[in-house]
Amino acid sequence: MQSPPIPHPAPNRQVTTLAASSGRLRPKQRQATLAEQIVPLPLRARPLDDHLGHAAGTLATAASTTLASFVWSRRRARRSHLRRVSLAAVPLAELLPSGLAADWPELLVAGGEFRLVAADLGDLDRCYALVGEVFEVGKEDRSEIENVRKGLSDRLGARRSILGADAATPRPLIARPTPLYSTDRPDLGLVLAAEPTGHASSEPPLAGLVDLSLWPDDGRVRAPGANSKPGVASKPYVLNLCVHPEARRKGLAKALMALSERVARDIWGDTEILLHVEKDKDPANALYEVLGYNAQQYTYDKECPYTKAEAKVLKTVYWRRKTLPLPSPNSPAATGCKLPEQEREEPVDFVEAEKERIRAMRVKELKAYLDGYHTGYADCFEKSELVARALTVAEANPGGPPGEDDEEEEDEEDDGDDGGQATGNTNSSAPQEDFSWLESLTK
Repeated sequence: MQSPPIPHPAPNRQVTTLAASSGRLRPKQRQATLAEQIVPLPLRARPLDDHLGHAAGTLATAASTTLASFVWSRRRARRSHLRRVSLAAVPLAELLPSGLAADWPELLVAGGEFRLVAADLGDLDRCYALVGEVFEVGKEDRSEIENVRKGLSDRLGARRSILGADAATPRPLIARPTPLYSTDRPDLGLVLAAEPTGHASSEPPLAGLVDLSLWPDDGRVRAPGANSKPGVASKPYVLNLCVHPEARRKGLAKALMALSERVARDIWGDTEILLHVEKDKDPANALYEVLGYNAQQYTYDKECPYTKAEAKVLKTVYWRRKTLPLPSPNSPAATGCKLPEQEREEPVDFVEAEKERIRAMRVKELKAYLDGYHTGYADCFEKSELVARALTVAEANPGGPPGEDDEEEEDEEDDGDDGGQATGNTNSSAPQEDFSWLESLTK
């Protein structure tokens, strides 16, 4: 006797709908949707051909789910790798040459209660939290917040590429941002901070910090948009010395200033250090007087006079300078020994780097490259021929393409010769500007 047919249940509309729309879901939702499809409908309720088809579909779904899990695990691994290379503070002793830290008593603060570190870009939030609280940043002008954060991020190394030329060196870099006696105004600086030891967190709130950078020695305050006289050498400049209220009266401010001076003289090789401080900050001015920072006299410079806005600021601040002692006999500034970050630097082969860049170029870029060197390529019919010719050009011109710099310099020299007479005539006939508003500044 033939058994009655087993009724086939209706398909699971929810699973079908989700499967059809899985391409429009986010990856995590799509992965969950594929997992739902693995649950089979009752096998005994299907004919044999349906059993086989469903089994094949289940296997395909399981494979898709496994692939999705693998892809997302790889993405998570990449994210964790990026987190591992994130920038963070480094104990200053680790950035010094071997044996030099023992000669730096400034590294011991308050009997070991604090650890002195060199902050980096990953510490921007911690640095700003302290500076913002102590100086009440943004209390009167909200635009101050962005300016302070930008200045800190620049000096912490925001303009350095994570995978740039210094990627293999320890971070941060404590070497002088520019050579000694340079007239450049680098954004990069060095933020020295004090962390409390024995804290439960790996990144505890900072107890104090000092911001050390380079700035032209012309009396102007380092601020966003500030000008400076061309040709004036940059010297160590102190900014944002601050200590958390709960960490005061422990000698932390003096220790941070002493450490800044030690870096400036023993690592950078400078003989002077500068700063500005508001005249109404009595405790800060008393500290700087004790440390030997003498107030300087602002002077009028006809070649690069202060603007009225600058003069308005300078009337409210002291410009202080301290002459540093000679570098220690065993310091890098005195012996010329390299820092750990400099020992790891490898010479860059610019020709080979240029060749790698050429090999990655497209046809249009290769033609433009050859045009820059005034080299023909009409007889090159394949990309490989263009690449070969460009490589030959790169080897023959290690200094780069013959640009218009020489012509521009000649033009500037000619303009300078003519402009000297023109400038003289203009200055003789132009009305003299009234600088009487500067008299109060020099009194």
